[in-house]
Amino acid sequence: MALSLPNLLIEEEIAQGAEARISAGTYFDYPVVIKHRYAKTYRNVGIDNKLRKERTIKEVRLLQSARELGLNVPYVLDVDKKEWIIIMDRLTADPIKFRLEDKDLLSYFYKIGEMIATLHTGGIVHGDLTTSNLFVDNNCNVWLIDFGLGFNTKNIEDFAVDNLVLKHILESSHPLIYEKAFESFMDAYTRNFAKGKQIVKRMKVVELRVRYRSH
Repeated sequence: MALSLPNLLIEEEIAQGAEARISAGTYFDYPVVIKHRYAKTYRNVGIDNKLRKERTIKEVRLLQSARELGLNVPYVLDVDKKEWIIIMDRLTADPIKFRLEDKDLLSYFYKIGEMIATLHTGGIVHGDLTTSNLFVDNNCNVWLIDFGLGFNTKNIEDFAVDNLVLKHILESSHPLIYEKAFESFMDAYTRNFAKGKQIVKRMKVVELRVRYRSH
C-alpha cells in the first residue's frame, strides 16, 4: 500500500471487517488509529474507488458532526485521499464489553442513552450500536466509535432501529446485565430526546413486525 502521507506509520492490525482494516500506528509520532477502506479486487476499479471515496467522506463528516454536537468520538486528524484512509486519535479507553462488571455500569448506560439522544436530535443514526463500538475511559467517560454504517436522517423508524440494535446485542450477548442496562439507557434517552416517547412506540411496532415475519 503506497501511502500519500509519508509521516504515517502503520504498526499493527487491530481488526479487519468486510469493508475496512483497522490498525494502530503513529502520525508525526502521535499515536493514532488508522481505518483503511481497502480496494476490492472483485469490483470494477472505477466503482470501487467511487464507493470507497463516498463511504470514507460520509464517515468523516458524521464524526465531525458528532463532535460538533459535543459527543465523545475520535478526532479525525487527516484523510489519505489516495488510499481512502481515515487517521484518528487513539483512545485510551476500553470497549464497554470488557467493563460489564464495573460498579458504575448502569451509569455508563445512562450516559450512552444521553449520548444517543443527542446524536438522534442532531439527525444522525450510528447504525452499529454494539458493545464493541462503545468505550469507557479511566474517567468513566463514554465514547462512541465506528460510524461506518451511520447516516443522516429525521425518520423516527431509523432512530428506533438504531436503539434496537443495542437492545438485541445486550439481550443475546450480555443477558446477565441486559434488562437493567437497557432500562438505564432508555431512561436517559427518553429524558433527553423530545421524540423519545414516539421512538419507544415505534420500537415496539418494529419488534412486532419482526416477530410476525419470523413465524
